[in-house]
Amino acid sequence: MFFKLIIFVILLYLIIVLYGRYKHPYWFYHPVDFFYTLSKEEGVIGQPYYIHNYNRDYRCSRWSNSEEIIDFLNENFQPGGGEYLYKNTKKGTIFYKIMSKKDNYVSGCISARKVNVILDNKEYIIWYIDHLALKISERNNRIATDLISYMIKDTGAQIIIFKKDNQPLPFKYFCKYNYYKVLDKGKPEQPNVVDDISLKKKYSMYIQPDKGECIFLEKNGCYAIVYYSGILDSNKKEIYEIAYAENKEMAQLSVNYLEDKTSRILVNELSETNLLYKTEYLSTNYLYFYNYRKYVMNPKDIFICIP
Repeated sequence: MFFKLIIFVILLYLIIVLYGRYKHPYWFYHPVDFFYTLSKEEGVIGQPYYIHNYNRDYRCSRWSNSEEIIDFLNENFQPGGGEYLYKNTKKGTIFYKIMSKKDNYVSGCISARKVNVILDNKEYIIWYIDHLALKISERNNRIATDLISYMIKDTGAQIIIFKKDNQPLPFKYFCKYNYYKVLDKGKPEQPNVVDDISLKKKYSMYIQPDKGECIFLEKNGCYAIVYYSGILDSNKKEIYEIAYAENKEMAQLSVNYLEDKTSRILVNELSETNLLYKTEYLSTNYLYFYNYRKYVMNPKDIFICIP
């Protein structure tokens, strides 16, 4: 019986390795955490030898024209099924574009933003990746990998965090969580606005909220954090997210504070803030590390606040 079990484990391992190698050849040679990896120690994954073969019909470069970026995102990047509009690009975010050499038009884009992360009491500087978007006509040309490879090379990034909406990537995520729309109605009482708060001792993974882009609320020694998400709803009203509320009172006060500013307030399962509200499900998201292995984490142990 034991011998059969050993044979089964070996066969299963080989099947998964072959599947990853031939079904997902790009990610197979990258330092990401596939299920078949035998070494399971957490931390930086050794960089494998890999040279990306770029598509000769396209070229990648940085993209700095904010108006062009917003227009492209509104046309091609709609995880909400066309409900959202982008208004501006965030400070410190680097955008990249891939262009057809033949027609010289933009075929896709991706963004990268540097953030400070405290992970299991160790501080890291990592890159948060977002806005991977391709024109519909280009999505079978395998150019998304060109954008990812170029971005990694240009930034010199080692540890990277990906957020993937709705459909998982072909390697191991360390967290899966849901987004919700808040259905609560606001009341007259308002919280106080304060300069800063720190919550890092509460979480195994913590990204310090940006003082310039987040709003810190307080009442009777309790706190909440809200921020503008950078997108508009179909009525062109700003969409805000509540990243943290210490209790039900602060949850309600956050809604009160945002009531006149927005028609849509979002929360998610990170830090369990969603449990303080009456909500409507919107989407499922997945978090991944590139070049770092991390065991599956409970969303309540994670605080990510990236406007």
